Amino acid sequence: MNENQPRLPSFKYGATTGPVISDNHIAIVRGDGASVACEVDANPASHTYIWSGLQTNSQLLSLSSFHVNTTVQCTAYSTMTETNGSPIIRSNSSTLLIDVWRPPHGVTFRYHYGISGSLSITEELKVLASEAFWLSCTADSSPPSTYTWSGLPFSRTGISNVTGGLTTSQSVSCLAENYMQTTYKGTVRGNTSSALHIDVLGVEKCYMI
Repeated sequence: MNENQPRLPSFKYGATTGPVISDNHIAIVRGDGASVACEVDANPASHTYIWSGLQTNSQLLSLSSFHVNTTVQCTAYSTMTETNGSPIIRSNSSTLLIDVWRPPHGVTFRYHYGISGSLSITEELKVLASEAFWLSCTADSSPPSTYTWSGLPFSRTGISNVTGGLTTSQSVSCLAENYMQTTYKGTVRGNTSSALHIDVLGVEKCYMI
């Protein structure tokens, strides 16, 4: 290393007094309100810290704005002045890899019919009584979600195969959940659910007089 250069910056979680991110790699959940600190053990101390994409001088970088996996760079600047010399500004940089996990969001239902046909369903599905059909639910998440149906047979992939059809109208719901392994907050569970009404057509209704 060039002795005229400041040392490589290191990263700490939360604040300059927080734990060191030893491998310059951190996993968080989207919306994490914590910060990452950039720090250099140097003499004289670095006076300016610039993060890639930002123009402000700050040792701290908020993690709340990151929604996808991101790589950021911190550059630290120091001014070195020898007794018989003029001030010299030197800099050095380190890169931080941020993995951003996403809890499930936006459950979507699809009605599958025929060999390859499908339709997106929002609030209500109309089907013929006792007619077999497929229903699936998906959600945007990382890592991928597993799915649990309430009111229908299901697989963990989110697909419900109603082989015998239905004979009565009913409401069903789909729960999407995932487990996100973070660096400093352990395993975080994410989940969301949505409901759908299935209107079964062709069912005779009896009324008491």
